[in-house]
Amino acid sequence: MPAAHQDAGGGQHKHQHFEDGDDAQQPLLATRQGKRQLGEADDSQARQDDDAHKVADVALADEGQPAPALRDAADDTVCAVMLELVQGEGGVVALDADYVAKVAEFCKKRDLVLIVDEVQTGVGRTGKFLACEHFDLHPDIVTLAKGLGGGLPIGAVLMTAKVAEHMGPGTHGSTFGGNPVVCAGALAVLDAMDEAFMDNVLTQAARLRTGLKTLPHVTEVSGLGLMVGIAFEDGIKAADVRAACEKEGLLVLTAKTRLRLLPPLILTETDVDTALDTLRTVLEKF
Repeated sequence: MPAAHQDAGGGQHKHQHFEDGDDAQQPLLATRQGKRQLGEADDSQARQDDDAHKVADVALADEGQPAPALRDAADDTVCAVMLELVQGEGGVVALDADYVAKVAEFCKKRDLVLIVDEVQTGVGRTGKFLACEHFDLHPDIVTLAKGLGGGLPIGAVLMTAKVAEHMGPGTHGSTFGGNPVVCAGALAVLDAMDEAFMDNVLTQAARLRTGLKTLPHVTEVSGLGLMVGIAFEDGIKAADVRAACEKEGLLVLTAKTRLRLLPPLILTETDVDTALDTLRTVLEKF
C-alpha cells in the first residue's frame, strides 16, 4: 500500500509495499528521484527534482531468486539496494543465503550500491561481529548502532574505498558525531569482543535454541544467534505470552506474530536455563 510523508525540506519520501505474506523478505530500493511510482511512465521533470527521493519495499521470491518486482523496479533511477539480513520487526526472519548471493550478484551486474542494515544484527548479536559474515557477503555500506555503544547512543557507517572516495568533508554530518564519551564506550565494547566472547554467544545461542524447540506450543525458532523469533501454534498470541512472561520476571518482545528474544550477549548457561524454565512455566498455562 503506497504511503508518503514530507521531510523537513519539503521533499516527499514515497514507500510502496509489495507484500508476499508476513515473512516476506524485502529489500529497500533507493532511487535518485521520487516523483515516479513503480510501474508508471518516467517524468523528465521528476528527474530534475533533486529534493525528492523514493524508496520501495519489494517482496522477494521464496525460491532464492529476486522477484520480478525487484528486477523491474531496479531501473536506471535506482542507485542502491538495502537489506536487513535478519528482519527484526518483520518477524525475526533470516534471509535465505542463496537469495542474498543472488541479490549481491544482481547489484554487481547493475553497478548498484549494496547497503546492509546491521543496526540490530551487528556487533556480535548473531555470533559474528557482522551478520554479513554468515553469508560471506561484502557490501559497499554497512550501518551500525545500538550494540556498538553498549547502551550509549551511537551510530556508525562502514564503507568500501569505492564509496568513501565520493564522500568529502561535510558530505555526511551529525550534530553529535564524534562525541568523545560515546566513542570511548564504543571502543570499550570493541575491546571486549574477542574470540572467547563470540564463542560464548554462539554456545549460549545454540543452548537457547535447542531448549526453545522442546517447549509446549512452539512450532518454529527463527533468526540467527541471539536474535531469536518464536512461532506458536494457532490460537496462541505472542502478545499474550509476552505479557505473561513479564509477570514472571522475564522481559521479551514481539515481532508481528512471533515472540522475539534479544538477550544480553554476556548471558551465561544459568541465564539461558532460567529463561527456558520461565517460558515453559508460562506456556504450560496456555
